[in-house]
Amino acid sequence: MKLRACVITVSDSTAAGRRQDVSGPEARRLLVEAGFEVAPVVVVPDERPAIAAAIRAAARDADLVVTTGGTMKGMPGATSPMASEPRTQSVQLSTSGSTRSSKP
Repeated sequence: MKLRACVITVSDSTAAGRRQDVSGPEARRLLVEAGFEVAPVVVVPDERPAIAAAIRAAARDADLVVTTGGTMKGMPGATSPMASEPRTQSVQLSTSGSTRSSKP
């Protein structure tokens, strides 16, 4: 039985249809390559209630929930309380300095 994963992209511009999601599909691809069964990528705006709701919904069915994107204005406050909920642990990784801007 494969482990199930869900990828949530946090982005105001992607949620509004102004920018293409690049990181979510890439995270999904890597998880599939690693052997996970992965649901379609979910995109939410960078707002705590939306992020928290998406994580809670994904955690009901997934063994692993990955979040990507966002300006971080909502992420820490939205994901940290999730660590105390059943079936949920929060791991935050910083990639600052190792990413490049998708802006021209």
